[in-house]
Amino acid sequence: VATIEFTTESVYVLSSAAFSVSDATQKGGLTAFPARPSAPAYNGNFAVGFTGAISLDGSSYVTARSGSITWNMNRSLRKNLFNSYYPGPAQQQRRAVMFDIDLDDDDSAAMNTLKQKAISKATIAATIQIGTVAGNIWTCNFPYVQLPSYSYDDGQPTWGISLKGCNAKGTNKDECTLVLT
Repeated sequence: VATIEFTTESVYVLSSAAFSVSDATQKGGLTAFPARPSAPAYNGNFAVGFTGAISLDGSSYVTARSGSITWNMNRSLRKNLFNSYYPGPAQQQRRAVMFDIDLDDDDSAAMNTLKQKAISKATIAATIQIGTVAGNIWTCNFPYVQLPSYSYDDGQPTWGISLKGCNAKGTNKDECTLVLT
């Protein structure tokens, strides 16, 4: 089962008990505290199983063992504002978008080309699709990826290759796009 996790800082955490005595910043634009739903709604299904599609440098790979994608937006709240009880607007720093992937090493021409590009630090394009059921397909497109040095993994019945820290690069915040279909 594919999972996704979001973490960040907040300016303020509002409780229903303190809503009536909270100021406008604490209320975050709310005029009334939202009522708790009597029956939560869950829309869609999760991405079932270890399914999807992987394309690295224009070649498809169906022998993925594991993988992960990390998007670090590198935003922080400015907390040193004089005469303010609250942090200032978020400050943008350099973003870091990376992925790790472990594949079976099949000694194919495409795999050998991928290894050579990892050695030379050439830039490739990559697409990682998670899920195959319409309504819950997550496709990550990385137009410019610099491959790290690879390592071999013989911990399973077949030989494997590990690419840890594939660095997505770009300009104007185009290092990755996420498409949900």
